[in-house]
Amino acid sequence: MESVGTYIIAFILSLSVTLLSIPLVKKLAYRFGVVSVPDERKVHTKPMPEAGGLSIVLGFLAGFLYLWPT
Repeated sequence: MESVGTYIIAFILSLSVTLLSIPLVKKLAYRFGVVSVPDERKVHTKPMPEAGGLSIVLGFLAGFLYLWPT
């Protein structure tokens, strides 16, 4: 059984990967056109990236793989 410290490390790893991958995913979303274009029904006035969930998935996978039993 893992100690609490192991779970804290997994949390910090997940948080770090998520925060550090956001700018990269944002750039990739603009480059590949994964953006929400404004129109009369939307509030934003410039294209907004729609791939933010990818950063969350990457962070989750980092923590999950850290805790994966060996």
